[in-house]
Amino acid sequence: MQDRLPGPVRWARILMFVIAGLAFASAAVVFVQNGPAAALDALVFAAPSGAAQLLLGLLVRRRGPAVFTAVLIVQAVSIASTLLSPSPAASLTQLLLPAVVVGLALSRTSRDYFLRS
Repeated sequence: MQDRLPGPVRWARILMFVIAGLAFASAAVVFVQNGPAAALDALVFAAPSGAAQLLLGLLVRRRGPAVFTAVLIVQAVSIASTLLSPSPAASLTQLLLPAVVVGLALSRTSRDYFLRS
């Protein structure tokens, strides 16, 4: 029988996959619009962020305090980089989605899921 994720954990995981997809899609859009030189700059920023979100989305089922802490740290770094970005392209979505993931991760159900193992 498959172990089901609690609702907030499942939604946080889905949002992490969405954030990863958006990071890689934004690099692809820059590549199509501006060519490979500009895309390299976008990819240098998007690849670590997107890869971290994707990896955490995959690791959520493992539980544990390390995964919980990593989720919070990666989202905090994502929020901080958006706030500190000099680019006018930094959007509300890049700020809002990680904040929602933090809120979901800090819910009682999520904390019990991650920290009870």
